[in-house]
Amino acid sequence: MDLSFAPYGVTGDADFVVAFSRRLNDLGLTASAIGIVDRALETDVPSARLDGARHRSGLSRLHCHRGELLRQAGELAAAETSFRTALGLLEGGTTRAGREGRAAVLNNLGLVHCERGDLSEAKRCLMASIEIDERLGTGRLELAVGFDNLGVIELRLAAAAGPRTARPPTSRAGRADEQATTPSVHSVAEACNS
Repeated sequence: MDLSFAPYGVTGDADFVVAFSRRLNDLGLTASAIGIVDRALETDVPSARLDGARHRSGLSRLHCHRGELLRQAGELAAAETSFRTALGLLEGGTTRAGREGRAAVLNNLGLVHCERGDLSEAKRCLMASIEIDERLGTGRLELAVGFDNLGVIELRLAAAAGPRTARPPTSRAGRADEQATTPSVHSVAEACNS
């Protein structure tokens, strides 16, 4: 067994493999990073016989990480396959970690669909990810990432829909009414802080 896989081969914990491949990717060695994950996925993990749920979680994490590396490399079809495999491994999971993993995979799958130009499917994936995060009470930072990604999709969908056909108000009263129904920056900030 290659020493770089020893922790994974013994425990089934994907942390070391993911950290090592991230470092390779950060150094511009994306193909090597993907290769490391592929080799880990081919590794027979004896602990898999002891704790199937933990093993599936580790495999899902490896497939999700592989998908992200492939997405960054522009290999969108292969990335989607990895993300879908990760989702399949998490199917039916009831643990918090499993649901958090599912939300992360759906977010990444949404990014793949966005890069492909399938904005409606990207929106569906991102909405599902945000819904899971909201039910779990995920921290604001994680939710902000999901909402930021969704905002990008919404802007692209709006641009694709073309200019609005609504007529601007013609009277001064019309503009005043419009201002009365438009939330102020202050009211939006209050809503975000509550």
